[in-house]
Amino acid sequence: MERGCVNLDFNMNYKKHRIRLPQRILSFNTLQVLKLTHLEMRDFDQVDFPQIKTLQLDRVKFNSIEHYAKFLSGCPVLEDLHVRRDFRYGGLPLENLIALPNLDKVRFYGAYTPMSLVCKSKIFHMEKV
Repeated sequence: MERGCVNLDFNMNYKKHRIRLPQRILSFNTLQVLKLTHLEMRDFDQVDFPQIKTLQLDRVKFNSIEHYAKFLSGCPVLEDLHVRRDFRYGGLPLENLIALPNLDKVRFYGAYTPMSLVCKSKIFHMEKV
């Protein structure tokens, strides 16, 4: 983080149990590309990724849909979102969420994401719904 990394691939795919993402990473100011695989996101207050343009979430477990939305909302310049096999929360709609204004591409593979966050995307791809 001290060296101004712009691309981080945090892959815990080969761990037996889900690992929690270190809290410190949730305010990584220089990141432009973030890929998270086989992680658990719990107990975070704030997400601040002011430069992330590409976000890939593969089997990332959030405590609730509200935490999931809070995480995505912490990426204000996000352009490209890939979500694969996340955990559903009953499909409860969240009201009054602000859409991600720069989102161009959204790809879901067996995932649930609040549509109010991604409704302005230009390219939308969904599989296994």
